[in-house]
Amino acid sequence: MQKMNDYKANGKENWEIFKKEFNHDMDELGKAFKDLTVKNVK
Repeated sequence: MQKMNDYKANGKENWEIFKKEFNHDMDELGKAFKDLTVKNVK
């Protein structure tokens, strides 16, 4: 969440870039958790 704290709104374009990067990061985090649980299933 540090990224959100560091973000300063200075235009719609920057906000769109931020949202795209943030959503990508959340997708990657979700995949990592999914892979983690799949690997631990026996």
